[in-house]
Amino acid sequence: MEEMLNLLQKSVLWELLEKYPDFCYFDETNLIRTMQDVYRQTQVPFVVIIDEWDCIFREYTVDAKAQKNIWIFYGDY
Repeated sequence: MEEMLNLLQKSVLWELLEKYPDFCYFDETNLIRTMQDVYRQTQVPFVVIIDEWDCIFREYTVDAKAQKNIWIFYGDY
């Protein structure tokens, strides 16, 4: 789980730094601080969506029945 979160943070940081290369950052390795710096300079708030479905599929990678039930629920939602 820790490895996945680290990769996610690095990916988001990479995208932010690519999109706003000329901004002044307090700490380019800290996702929260970098998001604050981008907001401070753009005044555009972030919307963060955490999709719990991705986690469910990672937990039940070998359980086809569980994944089928999730798809049925998700499709009918």
